[in-house]
Amino acid sequence: MAEREREVIVTNNGGGGGGGWIFAIILIILIALGLWWFFGGGFGEMAGGGDVDVNIEAPEVPDAPTGN
Repeated sequence: MAEREREVIVTNNGGGGGGGWIFAIILIILIALGLWWFFGGGFGEMAGGGDVDVNIEAPEVPDAPTGN
């Protein structure tokens, strides 16, 4: 007995939804805000303007020997 191929009906209602576009727009906005914060000084403003005053005392070293 030969097998019969079943009939397949494909329907398309034409609408794919807008969830992908909304996700893409939110992602672009978040990336833009992240770049602005990282490169635009967002970190410096939180740290008090970036004024750093560090004093480190180096140890004393003996004079270099002179060649004879």
